[in-house]
Amino acid sequence: MQVIQDCGDIGDEFIRYALSCYDEGAIRPVPGPRQAQTPSRQPQMGKPVKMTKEMAAMQKKIKAQLGQQPAAAAASVAAPVREPRQEQPGGEVREFIKDPFGKAYIPGSSLKGCLRTALAYTLIKADAMDMKLVDDLLNDTRARREWAFSKMSADLFCGDGKGDAKADILKTLLVRDSKPLDFNVWGAMTYVRVMNDYNGTFDVKRGMPIRLEAIMPENGAIQMPFTVNLRLMELDRQDDHPLLQGAGKGKALSLLQNKDAFLNALRLFSQALLEHEQAFYQQYRQNAAPGLEFVQRLLKDQQDNNSIYLDLGFSTGWHTKTIGMALDERDMNDIRDHFNLGKRNVDLFPKTRKWAKTADGYRPMGWIKLEVI
Repeated sequence: MQVIQDCGDIGDEFIRYALSCYDEGAIRPVPGPRQAQTPSRQPQMGKPVKMTKEMAAMQKKIKAQLGQQPAAAAASVAAPVREPRQEQPGGEVREFIKDPFGKAYIPGSSLKGCLRTALAYTLIKADAMDMKLVDDLLNDTRARREWAFSKMSADLFCGDGKGDAKADILKTLLVRDSKPLDFNVWGAMTYVRVMNDYNGTFDVKRGMPIRLEAIMPENGAIQMPFTVNLRLMELDRQDDHPLLQGAGKGKALSLLQNKDAFLNALRLFSQALLEHEQAFYQQYRQNAAPGLEFVQRLLKDQQDNNSIYLDLGFSTGWHTKTIGMALDERDMNDIRDHFNLGKRNVDLFPKTRKWAKTADGYRPMGWIKLEVI
């Protein structure tokens, strides 16, 4: 019965097919995201499997949840709809994050991480701080590739605290989770292609397919409250041993204290991110035309209306999670060589992109328009 319980959120057709296996009195493999466990003892061919009380109770419960009345075993059941062969990525489904009640939500930590990268980008570009940060990283014999850029970010926002969370000025930035979302209304199951550079081409048909749950953009805005705790800053300033007023933090504090400066920092990062994506897709020309058109549309809106576009969730990568885009080419190459990141002599790094299947074909996924109200 574990199979039915595990797969109960996959869809009506899958549930009905799983139930029909028990109705007909024979155990068969159940197609779908999760495969049935092979019984330790196989029944002989032609002998019906005895329905236990527990199995009957679970069957009745699931039928009630689906709004069905118990039907005769001979009732016809529609087989699950199969996708074309090239759209069969396997049984695993990447689920969208949900609360204990099964409601989807966008975690505040995801947005805060992106905001952190945007502020770090602006600080480095404004003060040309990358030289010191890179030198400190390359000279640190304990530095590992897994947290190389996290260390640079900690040095930037923690100053003398060197990664101590108590000294991180961004603890004054509070970003809450979005309200719970009914996945039946906001979400959908879709396919994503993870695409790479295939001998100088960018071919969606060769991308690795992944099936996942995603929030659809047609349903309107999702509110995520975030605030800056100015009171905490003031209390720290008055303390005999302030943690947030260390060397190198003055400009970062000013970005948080001034709303216009904060939004301008996000716009600067948004523009740089979109321009980088535009340059990436331009090198592939025709093969990446849908991605190029999508990014150029966002870039035009960003330039015309001072809009802020960010990339969140499963599609995010190097530039949304690290300050790598703020570093100049020489420093970036030194870091890549030092930590063996990616292939050498590559103009645009990284090469991987994720596109989601839509009614108009595959398009870049994960982009949001941020509006502060």
